[in-house]
Amino acid sequence: MRAKDAMWIFLAALVLRLGVLVWEGPTQRHFGDDDEQMYAKYARSLAKRGTLEMPPRYPDSARLKAFRPPLLPLLWAPLWAEGNLVPIRLLLALLGAATALATAWVAGQLFGRREALWAGGMAAGYPMLTWLSVRLLGETPCILALTLSLGCALKGKPRWALASGALMAVAALSRSALSGFFPISLLWLAVRSRRQAALYAA
Repeated sequence: MRAKDAMWIFLAALVLRLGVLVWEGPTQRHFGDDDEQMYAKYARSLAKRGTLEMPPRYPDSARLKAFRPPLLPLLWAPLWAEGNLVPIRLLLALLGAATALATAWVAGQLFGRREALWAGGMAAGYPMLTWLSVRLLGETPCILALTLSLGCALKGKPRWALASGALMAVAALSRSALSGFFPISLLWLAVRSRRQAALYAA
């Protein structure tokens, strides 16, 4: 995929996401659901006290320190400004636009330039991805890390496999349900490595 293609995919995805932000009002102080409120409490806790603390309305709050994975609060805390959601929403919009670019990269490895353009364009304009990119949730960094992890895994070389594993760990820090996929990923990498070794030996 050419640099010019990548630039247009990224810009198209970013413009769409910024458009949604403007339409919703990026300075809005309310949260769409309980998950956003909880992530906001964690980010505020990190910014003010340097710790992740369980919201007090949960019965296990005296025993547990965190109920959600920490990546989004860690990204949010340095940008924390009381009552100002613009910085974190802009960051998530950028990460969402980067996901479209990463999708094109993966498609380019699997197929070719034309398919990469189609995949990148579809990811840029897919309504659910666009909507998620402006929500204060862990899905956006998770999807980006997963897509990049797949792209690295497709390279089929040890250093890329290491990067793939590290990105998978980043994804799990954003959505802890992904931890169950680690054994499957390791098995897939092992099978792929054996097949490549057999091809080289032949």
